[in-house]
Amino acid sequence: DHNNMNARLLESAALAGQKKYADSKTLLNTMLKASPSSPEVHFQLGMVALAESRYKDAEDSFKRSYDLNPANSRPLMGMVATDMAQHKPDAAIQLLQAESKKSPNRLDLLMGLANTSAEAGRYDDALGYYQRVLDGLDKKSRSRGEIYMRMGETYRRKGDNNNAIAALQNARAALPDSENVLLALAL
Repeated sequence: DHNNMNARLLESAALAGQKKYADSKTLLNTMLKASPSSPEVHFQLGMVALAESRYKDAEDSFKRSYDLNPANSRPLMGMVATDMAQHKPDAAIQLLQAESKKSPNRLDLLMGLANTSAEAGRYDDALGYYQRVLDGLDKKSRSRGEIYMRMGETYRRKGDNNNAIAALQNARAALPDSENVLLALAL
């Protein structure tokens, strides 16, 4: 169904997944002509450009997508991934910090800050952001287990095994059936 936007987006993603970037771009550009204000089309154009290391095009597409729908953090994280691919962690973190200041209660932005800081080797910053995410979650939320898991990995990478074990034990309490938690504890 050539009029089904979701089906066409899936087709484009499948083509990109097969590294048929030219075919994916052709399909997306055709869709863009029909729906120039579609944040999803712009987002996927950004993903294709990022996969091809066309960083300026990726950034432009992600920015356009985010401008069209700032409630969706995926395009923002696409901009962050573009900066990280260019070995610009400071720019990535500054972008996330600026957006987080606009919406300080958005846990998805804090999570992005935590993950990006950890990837950049800024473990103390990452742990602080993870803690802020934890503070914003319901005490009974299973999501807390995932955050504790990430904290445990961050402490481990930092070389702080005692705190890594403590965080992973908290993860295990929240996610008692998780094999990933047990594997992380074994490490």
